[in-house]
Amino acid sequence: AQIVIKESAAYVEDLLNRDFEVTAYGYSPLVNDPEAVFGDFYACEAALNASGFCDDDLTALFERQKTLDGAERLAVVRDLERQHLAQFSDLMLFWRNRFLGHGKWVHNLMLHPEQDNNRRMQDVWLAPRA
Repeated sequence: AQIVIKESAAYVEDLLNRDFEVTAYGYSPLVNDPEAVFGDFYACEAALNASGFCDDDLTALFERQKTLDGAERLAVVRDLERQHLAQFSDLMLFWRNRFLGHGKWVHNLMLHPEQDNNRRMQDVWLAPRA
C-alpha cells in the first residue's frame, strides 16, 4: 500500500466513492445525539457510510429512535449502541487529544472546544521574548 496525501475535497470524494484500501477518518460530532453519528455513518444508506457497512436491524433501530418519548428513545438508543458495538463495523486506531503548547508570548490565540473548527491564526502574534 502507498500513503497518498490529498486535499480535503479530493479525500472526501475518494472516501464517499470507496476508492481506498484503508483510510483514517476522524469525526468529532458537536452534539451528543445518535442522529449525528448513526444517521450519517452507520445506517445502510447513510451519506458518509464509506465502509459500506449495512445491517438492516441496526437501521431499523435507528429509525425507531426518532420518537419524541424520551424514555422510549433512550431504551432504543441503548439497544442501537449494543447492537452496533457487537458488529465491530469500524476499528478505533487512536483517540486524538488536543495538545497545544502555549507560551505567554503568544497573543490572541483563541481555542475552540471542537479542535477542528475555528483554527484561524490571522490575529495571533508573538511578543518579543525577553
